[in-house]
This record gives sequence, structure tokens and C-alpha cells, in this order.
Amino acid sequence: MYHDGKLIENDIIELNKLRGNITHEYTRGKINNEYYTNLKNEISIVYEEIFKKRIDSLNGVQENNKEKLLVQIKDDITDAYSKEKISELHYSLLKERLSNYEKFKS
Repeated sequence: MYHDGKLIENDIIELNKLRGNITHEYTRGKINNEYYTNLKNEISIVYEEIFKKRIDSLNGVQENNKEKLLVQIKDDITDAYSKEKISELHYSLLKERLSNYEKFKS
């Protein structure tokens, strides 16, 4: 299901739109701080799940393509964290998962 990368990319595009809408409504005062914080955490969880699926999907990829995809996933995770799309906790969990994946494949 995720081998072509399209479903994951579509998920991220839709999640980015949702996140943008929530942020917009918060800045307009339509969402209170507590609700906004909860929504941000829920979105972070979904981003983490998407990234976990991307990492797990590397198991079915040929070795010569795996390293390039792994670097791309690392960059995307770092980018998401720097743009506050994922929380520090989810970022740490994803880094640990990547580290474990790299140890396992060696």
C-alpha cells in the first residue's frame, strides 16, 4: 500500500492543510489555547504514525535504494520538527526508531 509513496504523500499534504487551517482559526481567536494545544498534539501523533510507516516501508525496498530513502526520511522528520509539526517527544521516538532500524539492517 505504501510502496509507491503516493498514499503517504497525500496523507502529509492533507495533514499540512489541516494543520494550517487549525493554526489560522487559532490566530483568529476561533479556537482557545487548550483546544489548540490538544489539536497540535493529535496532529503530531498522526505525523509520527506516517513517518513510522515510511520507516517500516523500507523493509520491502531494494538495498541500493534504501540508503537514499532513509536519508530522505531523516531529512523530512528533521524538517517537520523544525517547523513544529511534530513534538519533541514524537521527534525523539522517531529518531530512536531510525536508530534501531539502522542497527537492525547492519
